[in-house]
Amino acid sequence: MLPILYNAPSSESEWNIWSLSHAASHTKILQAIKAQKSLSLSQYQLDPIAFNAVDVFLNNNQQAHNDMLGALGISGADLQQVDLKDPNQRRAWVYIHAKEHADAEGALKV
Repeated sequence: MLPILYNAPSSESEWNIWSLSHAASHTKILQAIKAQKSLSLSQYQLDPIAFNAVDVFLNNNQQAHNDMLGALGISGADLQQVDLKDPNQRRAWVYIHAKEHADAEGALKV
């Protein structure tokens, strides 16, 4: 799952694979936080990504990251301010985003 999050999607099928892996990582992290820290965090709609309302995805994703990283005491980046149509911004966003997942999974040892 996690390695897929480091690959910047460039087609609809790649985004679908990325989105499913992304949501699965969030679920794994939420379950581990609940089990290890006795905290129940909100689960946000992250998959599928509606690209006609990408701002909703970016907002939900930011909230999910704020919650999980806050529960773990990890600093995060602003993941909302990105143009996913711009290849350079998309690659940078994907890397920073995946790093936050890696940091959370690493802290939880999952």
